[in-house]
Amino acid sequence: MSAEFFLACCPLPVVAEGETINETDRAMLLQHRIDNLSEEVLTDLADWFLGTFEIDEEGNWQHEALDRVRECLEFVEQGGSRETALLTFEGRDWIFAGGMSSGDTPSEAFDDLWLLAVAGVTFAPLTKEPPASDVDPESPTAPTDS
Repeated sequence: MSAEFFLACCPLPVVAEGETINETDRAMLLQHRIDNLSEEVLTDLADWFLGTFEIDEEGNWQHEALDRVRECLEFVEQGGSRETALLTFEGRDWIFAGGMSSGDTPSEAFDDLWLLAVAGVTFAPLTKEPPASDVDPESPTAPTDS
């Protein structure tokens, strides 16, 4: 059986250009992104990590998936580990993990980065305003076309 090289990466969370966000708000914005992952993304996470999420008495596993995304984000925000490398491309910091594998994953760091990349919470820069998809159109503060 031959081994193959696997590589996982995701960008570190950044604040959008021109925005000023304190650490508390930054953490809340990232938490908001995790809490609002779509059913489609949660299903993708379950497909990729089948068997790693615990199922509770009611058959729910989503809370476990969300907790894992939070743990992976914390891992990345702490700078990763010896199994990771931080590289900058076009002014944006990315974290990488990889290695040789004969069918299993090459490292725990690889699993964490792959899960976080599938979740996608670090790709878009953070802004104070929630994305349009997060705004309830019936809300009195929703943007209007006028």
